[in-house]
Amino acid sequence: EVRHSLYEGGFIVIREEHRIITNEVAHKIAGVDGPVATHMITGSCLIFVVARTNAAETLNAFRSSHPRPGALYSCTKSVEAQRAVQFLFPKMIVDPIPSNPEARDFIQSELKSVIIDGLTEIAKQKPENSIEFFARYLLDHNPNSPPIS
Repeated sequence: EVRHSLYEGGFIVIREEHRIITNEVAHKIAGVDGPVATHMITGSCLIFVVARTNAAETLNAFRSSHPRPGALYSCTKSVEAQRAVQFLFPKMIVDPIPSNPEARDFIQSELKSVIIDGLTEIAKQKPENSIEFFARYLLDHNPNSPPIS
């Protein structure tokens, strides 16, 4: 039910996990939100890590419009959300999603030439499995991979 509502709200669910949250962990997650929030997130919880433009603000609106708003907890600011995700999932990258110009600049500077060359090879060779061919091409032509001697 919640996952479906998140998708309808324009969120991308990056990770979903069931956990038992202790008082100590809840206090570290809730931080400044205090004992009420700590009580809300103690016990058996379904944790979603989501992405969306203005996610923190949109989640607050989502929570208030949910049929059981008291059953949901979300961080109120992006910085708090990043801290909570980093705490709960230490190996997960929590960098913000780049803006369109940042993404475009990165693709132009780092990816464009190898992608165009790979797609050109697909057009020339017309392999049976073009996805696998392209994946292998990218691995074989990665300018950042160490040389093998």
